[in-house]
Amino acid sequence: MRRLFSTVPAILLLALMVAQPFPEPCLAGEHSVLLAAGYHQYPDSPYLKEMDRYVNTAKLNGPSFQMGYGYRFTPHFAGYFNATYSFVDYTYRKDGGAFRVEYDNFAFLFTAQARILPDNWWSPILGGGVGIHVHQSELDLNTKGENIYAGNTYDSALGVHAQAGVEFRIVRWLHAFIEDRYTFAPMVEYAQMKQTFDVGGNTIQAGIRFSLSGRQSTP
Repeated sequence: MRRLFSTVPAILLLALMVAQPFPEPCLAGEHSVLLAAGYHQYPDSPYLKEMDRYVNTAKLNGPSFQMGYGYRFTPHFAGYFNATYSFVDYTYRKDGGAFRVEYDNFAFLFTAQARILPDNWWSPILGGGVGIHVHQSELDLNTKGENIYAGNTYDSALGVHAQAGVEFRIVRWLHAFIEDRYTFAPMVEYAQMKQTFDVGGNTIQAGIRFSLSGRQSTP
């Protein structure tokens, strides 16, 4: 039964893609806003390897949220300015110790995006760009009554990212998308542990995009 519920929607989606039931042209000169939510996972780094002595770093991942503004220059290409926020609030107990880790990560990203099939109702999307990342952490690490480290740290870094996904036109002014974005944004000598911490990583998210204005790419 579970296989049936997972297989039937996939077959229907594939059939709709082939049928192309809504062949409206893509818009150029279009302004749009987007909202998305997903899951962010930090990559391996010397800082996390050091932290692994105290906490289960596989748990240091959490939800991610994004909002942005975009402008479509041509039917194929658009530029987006996005603000993202992801956080982790995790407490780990081991060997008589309590280890609390709280991360807040803000990013401001500029992304150039290509829509591969601009006149189709669905299309693969590819993009990449640069961004500024601001990271705040609150650590409270102690074991058997001995305080190892406690305090707040703020830092920032420049990063680059690449992303890929699929976008679907629901109606002319509303699109839905699913995408995977990978970011490289290392911070050098992070916190008192003096280790490099990559605050980028992998973000899988889904969202909606509202078209505000534009002209048709074809008369």
